[in-house]
Amino acid sequence: MYFLERNCRTAVKVLLVFVAVISAVMLASALSGYVYADDVSSVQPAEVIRVAHSQGQRGIQKALDRARDNASSDHPYEVVVEAGTYRLNGALHIYSNTKLTSEPGVLFKEKKRDNLLKVGTPGIDSQAHGFYYQNITINGGSWDRCRLHDSTGIKIAHAANVTLENVELCNAENSHLVETAGVNGLYIKNCRFHNSGRTNYGNPGYECVQIDILAKQHFNGYQALDSEIDYVSKNIVVENCSFDHVVRTVGSHTAVIGRPFKNVVFKNNTVTNCQDAGFYMRNVQGLRIVGNRIQSRGTGIQIFNMAYTADGYYLPRRGSRAYTASAEKVNGVIANNTIVSSRGNGIYLLGRRIHKAVRGNSGEAVPKGNYYIGNVKVKNNVIKTRARGASPILVTDGRNISIAANKIAGPHKKSSALRINGGSRGIRIIRNVIRVR
Repeated sequence: MYFLERNCRTAVKVLLVFVAVISAVMLASALSGYVYADDVSSVQPAEVIRVAHSQGQRGIQKALDRARDNASSDHPYEVVVEAGTYRLNGALHIYSNTKLTSEPGVLFKEKKRDNLLKVGTPGIDSQAHGFYYQNITINGGSWDRCRLHDSTGIKIAHAANVTLENVELCNAENSHLVETAGVNGLYIKNCRFHNSGRTNYGNPGYECVQIDILAKQHFNGYQALDSEIDYVSKNIVVENCSFDHVVRTVGSHTAVIGRPFKNVVFKNNTVTNCQDAGFYMRNVQGLRIVGNRIQSRGTGIQIFNMAYTADGYYLPRRGSRAYTASAEKVNGVIANNTIVSSRGNGIYLLGRRIHKAVRGNSGEAVPKGNYYIGNVKVKNNVIKTRARGASPILVTDGRNISIAANKIAGPHKKSSALRINGGSRGIRIIRNVIRVR
């Protein structure tokens, strides 16, 4: 009996030691941010490729191609670019599991009609369906469009887990600085956007960061666009960025009916000298616009479920049967923002009832129904508007919207400080402070 008890105690001790070792490994993995496989081997540190200024664009692309051919999720690559000016004769292409880092003093200037940087190789990567390209970071660098033409600066599609950090993007004309579609996980932080202008005043939709849809009319050059229109972007965060002398900051002027963009966050950004809208979004669920300072000639924050025309709205690939009106609820928070608008509204929430099917420019027949905007909390904002006919807060066809503890100043004497329009119900207005000039 003693022999058995002693061996049992020994076995228990060995088991406890084994458990302790495994626990320590799991704790180390949690603290380090690495993911451990079943054999308890860690993800390897990124393999670094340095590119000298003398190697130019060809050297950078050669390094990115090497990463394309060798990088994996557990063996990422980092391409580090030496300081200097790089005149780009066409776009750079970046692929999965790669980080492109620019040292301080790196300037990319557009020389040839093309994008500055593309995720993947559009038109060639025939396997690039769904969220194909993954784990990509662009860190640093000044990306100058040079106002040469109307192509996008950085183009991202069919991708997951993409980060832009410490990047400067500037000098676009009648175009976007960043254009995305079919992206699951886009994180833009500590970036500077400036001098994005327009000469085509009939089209205000030049967002610095456009959240687009996979339709040829809007986002060309990638494989399987129309067949994958249901791949609508989600999990997007833009925070601690600055926008100056721009048309619009972030948003979308296209939508897939019944397929809303999901989980979009615009947080702690600074917007100055904005021409059209400080933030503009259509067809979204899970929206947080928090802690921003917005100074705009037009509307500060503009959220539509349905515009007054159906332009830019598309049916999902399964047709009208995939449409459900209940999917159009926003479920959003607009809080703790400071908004100054000289010619537009402060916060504009727009829904719309369509009494019969209508067609937009795309030729798609948008089904009749009530595309109301709902489930939004508008709270603790400081809002100032000036223009006649503009309102600090305007709601059309809203449902279950709370407007609470906002400080409103300066509405024109012939304007409403809080304006609730057609078809709205369930609007709660609580403890707002209004100061009329």
